[in-house]
Amino acid sequence: MTTDAIQERDLGAGPRVIAGLAIALLASIFIATGPSHGMGTLAIGFCITWIGLLFTVWSPKRGLVEGRGVYLIVFGLFHGGLVIATALIGEEAFLNRFESGWITARNLEPAVTIVCFAMIAFTVGALCAPQIKLPLRAADGASIETRLTVAGAALLVAAILLLMPVVIGDNIFTLSYDQIFALGTGRGFAYGLGFLTAGCGLLIAADGKARTAGWAAFVIVALILLPIGFRGPVLFAAAPLVVIEGRRRHFNLLFVLPAAIATLTVASIIRQTRLGGIQALLNPTDVGVAPMQGLAELGYSIKPVVVVQEWMAGGEPPHHGVTLIAPMLRFVERLAGGHPPTPDFRLFNVEILQRAGPIGGSPVAEGLRNGGPLFVLCFMAAIGLVIGILDRLPDTTLGSAIIVMTLTPLMASVRNDFAPVPARWIVGVIVIGLILLWPPPRQAQEP
Repeated sequence: MTTDAIQERDLGAGPRVIAGLAIALLASIFIATGPSHGMGTLAIGFCITWIGLLFTVWSPKRGLVEGRGVYLIVFGLFHGGLVIATALIGEEAFLNRFESGWITARNLEPAVTIVCFAMIAFTVGALCAPQIKLPLRAADGASIETRLTVAGAALLVAAILLLMPVVIGDNIFTLSYDQIFALGTGRGFAYGLGFLTAGCGLLIAADGKARTAGWAAFVIVALILLPIGFRGPVLFAAAPLVVIEGRRRHFNLLFVLPAAIATLTVASIIRQTRLGGIQALLNPTDVGVAPMQGLAELGYSIKPVVVVQEWMAGGEPPHHGVTLIAPMLRFVERLAGGHPPTPDFRLFNVEILQRAGPIGGSPVAEGLRNGGPLFVLCFMAAIGLVIGILDRLPDTTLGSAIIVMTLTPLMASVRNDFAPVPARWIVGVIVIGLILLWPPPRQAQEP
């Protein structure tokens, strides 16, 4: 049997999966059932669970550079980073020491517990994903690579048209992140960012010269967005791009470890520019490089989990899944002549913003708000199932394009609410459909 055949079959998958899940489950049960734990114990328990699951989803063919591995890495950074950093450097990990009274082992223990079990549910869902053959065939004419190139370029043009009024008209380079965030609300800023990431992704999926152009465009966008505090859109957009590159070439630890350190270092710098804007970079003495603080800044997604657990413990009724489809409900209400309430707490991001401030979101927190721990496990297993299906798509150009349009919204929901995901999937279906149905060019008739 050839080496490629052994890698494809992954003969050691069964024992590895059983061992990884067992390690993660035992660590999670220890956190959930033992006496009150200190921050160090919580961090160790989380890391054992996280590493055990990463060991479970690792594959000899692509390592961790698949959708399920990349999602687990990003999810772990955003939900465990604060716990790990606090255990290692104490109060230096806090963004604001005057508003960090909630960061105690007592408050974080139930949140870390449900996060660990959520990661296990995600992993089980990803491992159970079936392989789906794509019954899709492009119309005769231009190649699929050409179609993706045109579609990617069109999305980039649309993004530029949406973003230029804000970028130039409001001179965002002089503003802080919070000012830019408030400015962009309702003005196409989010749509522009979405088109940017999708456009770059389709170009990279097309491979060849289009791939080079796509990466060049993405790097330019990252250099603009990172200094003004938009580390989330850049990181969430980069994740699917790494996944489709991993389907073409093998990444090893020599790539993964430096990339992780660079991510935490950049996050620590962005932590400071979010407050002072890009002007904070002009004074090097005010900008510190501290990867542990960057890890803590990413890990603040645990706060929505803590907040929602407090709400539910206080007896508030669950939303029963309404937050996941709220935009569609609001659309139907408007068609029927009704007027959605203002503020509309069926939108999870609106409820969080109004009741707890701009602390972001989390699929764990949103699952808890909808139906408690059981809903969280089902919700995360469903996300794992979708990503597992993406991982089993054929290694084709079209498969890479589908991954870009499907995985990017899911990655963004790690730190935000889930409501925009179905709408962005619908846009993705339309884009992929247009790519496949694009009519062939007319052939010139010979005289």
